[in-house]
Amino acid sequence: MLARTLRVGQIIGDAQHGIWNSTEEIPLILQAGLTMGAIPALDESIFGRYEFDSSQANPWTRELLPKIQRAGLNFEELGQREWISLLRSSNPHPMENSPIKLIESFSNKYDNDNIVRQILQYYNRLARSFSPTLEEVQAPDQNLISKIISRLLQTSWRASADTTKTGARIIIIAGPCGSGKSTVATALAQKLLCPHIEGDAYHSTEAHEKVKSGIELTDEDHWSWLQRLHKVSVYNAKLTPSHTVIVSYSALKKIYRDKLRSTSEAEVGTIFTLFQVAEERQLRERMDKHVDRYMGSVRYRFWKIQSLGAARARFDFLHVHVHDTIAGNPTLHRSQY
Repeated sequence: MLARTLRVGQIIGDAQHGIWNSTEEIPLILQAGLTMGAIPALDESIFGRYEFDSSQANPWTRELLPKIQRAGLNFEELGQREWISLLRSSNPHPMENSPIKLIESFSNKYDNDNIVRQILQYYNRLARSFSPTLEEVQAPDQNLISKIISRLLQTSWRASADTTKTGARIIIIAGPCGSGKSTVATALAQKLLCPHIEGDAYHSTEAHEKVKSGIELTDEDHWSWLQRLHKVSVYNAKLTPSHTVIVSYSALKKIYRDKLRSTSEAEVGTIFTLFQVAEERQLRERMDKHVDRYMGSVRYRFWKIQSLGAARARFDFLHVHVHDTIAGNPTLHRSQY
């Protein structure tokens, strides 16, 4: 006698308590709304892909994501490839950033331009005719989604959503391409045993293409980036054992610093460090030799515009004059911090 076993994983939180295994694929995608501030906008149906009872359609982007937001989770919707790129550059520690555990699986599914997928359909009309419970199953409504998100925030997502920790700090290292900011940031993160976030990696794909084409980013281009970077920085600063995170990036206009200073509202301190190259000639030489792996070749004029007003130091702003490489001056990161 032939026998087959079909195992169907948990597909939704239970209707009474909203309990859902947080290690399942969908909860991990949704948790990225906390750890990365972004969830992919997918053109597929929850029930068509994940639910045994596929008689109830429930589009992911059009139906589910708005319900998730109304349940209290704030996030940005990104294209699938852009979301994968952001996930790859996010905190690599799975205890602090659970979605990174499935990076290979997510990449296989979403690191492509195939936005319309073949959906697996289950024919269960006969089963529903014998089961009143199965027949009464409905698509997840706002009440159930709210229960699920509330339960996850109270349990497995609790560390991600904890806003009570104090004493956390964000050290921001800014400077033109070739100034050594990323090298110093990496060394400092290793010394302090804390995450290093490459801020420029959190720009949108559109912003990357504009800069690579020699088009300067406008303030409007920066706002969604700053909001995302702000959320991710605060999250990592609160969650890591050292309560410290190092952020490095290129653009640092006053209005951008003011946005990141708003972390004080979340009980996270912010320290700005500006790497300056004294001579214009030296800066040009450094930038001509350096191609940023995230933002491409960035022109001197772009940096000069972004750094206007930086000379007016505040209590949370530290200037570092760059005269040599880290290899040539191994005491630089110790003496300046």
